Amino acid sequence: MPRFRSLATALLAGALVACQTTTAPKDTKRFLRLSSVSSGATHSCGVRWANVQPLQPGIVVCWGSGPLGRVPDPSLDACAPATYCVPFPETVFGGELFTSVAASGARLDCALAINQYAWCWGEIDSAGSVIWSSAVPESLPTTVQFAAIGSGEAHTCGLSLTGAAYCWGRNDDGELGTGLDQTQLAASRLPVAVAGGMTFTALAVGAQHTCARSADSTVFCWGANGSGQLGNDTIAAKAACGTSGDSCSWVPVAVVGSLKLGAIAAGRAHTCAIAANGGLYCWGQNDLGQTATTDTTTRCGLQAVICRPVPIATGFPFSAADSGIVEISAGGSHGCALVAGGRLYCWGDNQFGELGLGNTSGAGCPTTAACRPAPTYVSILTAVVAVSAGADHTCALTAGDGAVFCWGRNAAGQLGTGKRLDSSLPVRLADVP
Repeated sequence: MPRFRSLATALLAGALVACQTTTAPKDTKRFLRLSSVSSGATHSCGVRWANVQPLQPGIVVCWGSGPLGRVPDPSLDACAPATYCVPFPETVFGGELFTSVAASGARLDCALAINQYAWCWGEIDSAGSVIWSSAVPESLPTTVQFAAIGSGEAHTCGLSLTGAAYCWGRNDDGELGTGLDQTQLAASRLPVAVAGGMTFTALAVGAQHTCARSADSTVFCWGANGSGQLGNDTIAAKAACGTSGDSCSWVPVAVVGSLKLGAIAAGRAHTCAIAANGGLYCWGQNDLGQTATTDTTTRCGLQAVICRPVPIATGFPFSAADSGIVEISAGGSHGCALVAGGRLYCWGDNQFGELGLGNTSGAGCPTTAACRPAPTYVSILTAVVAVSAGADHTCALTAGDGAVFCWGRNAAGQLGTGKRLDSSLPVRLADVP
């Protein structure tokens, strides 16, 4: 979320493999091919193929409204007089080749260059004052090389080549994980080491929290915890959190339950992870079914909050071709999971059609909102190989030549179709004009 980050951001920064669908539209419009994609709050970014081979480095393109990696061009603005937006992919300035990109909630995007150094664009602010900003990518001033990165609402974290975790950006709720609260370290432009000296193999960055998996498959989380998104079975009020009296942790805390977890995904205020047995666990805010259950029981003193991992027992009616969940992504108030047969399931908030079902209705929602707690098959897409959930939209890669489809809210052009109309069905990403 975000993630958000996507919010979102899953296993090893959510780097995604390329592919194509058998349902591609049959018309003469040009479509863009990407080797990775990342959905943010109101924008998305991806790495454009440099040649016909997947996972090859290429230039970054972004679309929507947010840090787009280029000096704004009024002639491209489709949202004036509101916040600047571009409803189709535009090339990020600089000419650098990247292997992956992490779109943020609103402020700070970063990408990994082929030499594994991080480049960022956007801004870092603290208490209303901007401490760094750049409309175009700038190399992060550090000697640390990264294996993976992920971006949240206003912070970014990465894993070094040795598995050490570093974070930079704002620290309102302990997002940097250094052990220092916001009164001691409000923000940092430079990557700072996460406290504890642990090494990790996977990383997921949410809006204001981050989770990482250690070598023994234990997950640790830090940052905001007002909805139980850290999964440590407590929501303890602290005066020095972003909102006084809210809950947060400035150091990594272990997710309870002694679970051995694989891929992880962090959203606005919820987290999900794949268990060693292939099942799905989620925790955090659940007012819109984002943890894939209808449970709105009061836990840790708050209603519709799940502050420890719970297994998801329903949904995912696997076919003979399916063999378990292989990838997950968490968005603003929804999530998606990819199973081994290339089938995609989504759940949670469906107000803008972000579940990709061809409607904006709910079913089994614990409130009167348009939500669907049960994971539901996105039947229009086949051969999906990667998914990235944003705040109110979702994008996916399909098998073959890097075809990208997006759906959900499109007020800022975050679907990349060249228009600003919401779509409850997947629509294919347009090419750069």
